[in-house]
Amino acid sequence: MPSLHPTHQTNSTARLWPSAAGLLLAALQAGPSHAVENGGIITPPGVYDFGAGMLPPASDVGAAAIRVVSTRATQLRDSAGNISPVKPDLKADLLVLAGLKMTDKDLLGGKYAYGVVVPVVLNGSLGLRIPTPDGTLQQSGSNRGVGDVQLYPVVIQWKPADGLFTNAGLMVQLPTGAYDKHRAFNVGTNHWTIQPNFQFTYLTAGGLEFSGSTQVNFNTRNTATDYRSGMEFQQDFGVGQHVGDWTIGMAGYVYRQITDDKGPSVVDGNRARVNALGPAIGFFGPKHHLPLVYMHVYKEFGARNRAQGTQAAIRASWVF
Repeated sequence: MPSLHPTHQTNSTARLWPSAAGLLLAALQAGPSHAVENGGIITPPGVYDFGAGMLPPASDVGAAAIRVVSTRATQLRDSAGNISPVKPDLKADLLVLAGLKMTDKDLLGGKYAYGVVVPVVLNGSLGLRIPTPDGTLQQSGSNRGVGDVQLYPVVIQWKPADGLFTNAGLMVQLPTGAYDKHRAFNVGTNHWTIQPNFQFTYLTAGGLEFSGSTQVNFNTRNTATDYRSGMEFQQDFGVGQHVGDWTIGMAGYVYRQITDDKGPSVVDGNRARVNALGPAIGFFGPKHHLPLVYMHVYKEFGARNRAQGTQAAIRASWVF
């Protein structure tokens, strides 16, 4: 979901603007035996931490967000979770631009909004060291540019109870990013993705926050490779304490591929999984006339059939 900027008042906090923007992490291409096609998560988790359930108020222009993400991975895990002898060196730095327009229109008991997310890969590269009987084979590649654009034609915000904020939406990811099946690193996936999603935020009277985002990806076939990645489940979460203008806590995500891949090179379904956890911090001081800023650093663990690494992100958001 795109940028979120709530202005609702609760007993525990003056105002909270939640996370900005979705992102696209270009696929890690470590061969067909690792996870969804080329070993990447189609719409990577880790976008939401605090304030996931809250959307901005209606405004003349709408809300905007900028998110900078840096991802590194130097391990590849097999289907049993063991370190693969194939050694990857993945680097991906992204700038993500997002916009969300909240309206005054009622829909299904809530308020209707729509939005768009445009990811730009500033620097993306992948190196592979593959052991063979004749020595180590090295492959590498890089790519940069606009990735797969995400459209949010329907987003609905509800406030079912005091301190509880929820929203649900539908994301359509378009195959707009450059793609070449012979390239080691691509900024696009060359297929469509449909993603229903649901977010919530609960704030206690003492300023303790629980937030989460649940998403499921339905992927179409990559016509260049005749490969269809399986269905993916993503759960982002954050738990933090509000102290003045600051929110301090822990956040992370759980990713599971819940159906098999289908394609000419699929042997055992190639289902992937990974978890991540790390510190998260947010700042929003309306009296300073500054945007909300959130930062987190995640360490992945428990990976299977995919790379395992780290993610650092900082995001800022505004309402106009």
